[in-house]
Amino acid sequence: MTRRHWIYAAIGIALLLGNFYAFWPFVEAGREMDRFCGALPAGATLAQVRALAAGQGYQVNADPGGRVVIEDPRSMGRRSCTLQFGTPSQAAPAASGAASS
Repeated sequence: MTRRHWIYAAIGIALLLGNFYAFWPFVEAGREMDRFCGALPAGATLAQVRALAAGQGYQVNADPGGRVVIEDPRSMGRRSCTLQFGTPSQAAPAASGAASS
C-alpha cells in the first residue's frame, strides 16, 4: 500500500470512530429506557412511578383515562413507554406496552 492509501484508511477509521462516539449516547439512552420500563414494579402507584421517573430525568404525562406515558425529554419523544393504570391511583399488574425507540 502506498502512503496515500494509509492516509485514506486512517481518515476512514477516524470517521467511523467519530460517528460511533457521537451516536453511542443515543443507543444507550434507548437501552436505559427499556431497562427502566421493564424494572417498574407491578402495582406501583402513580406517585411511585413519578418519583422513579424523576430520578432518571424522565417526564411523566398522565391522562384522565389511566394512561401514563413516560418519555425521555432528551430524545424529543422518540423514546417512551406507556403504562395503563387499572384504578386512578394504581398501575395494572404489568406495564402494557414496551419502550419505543
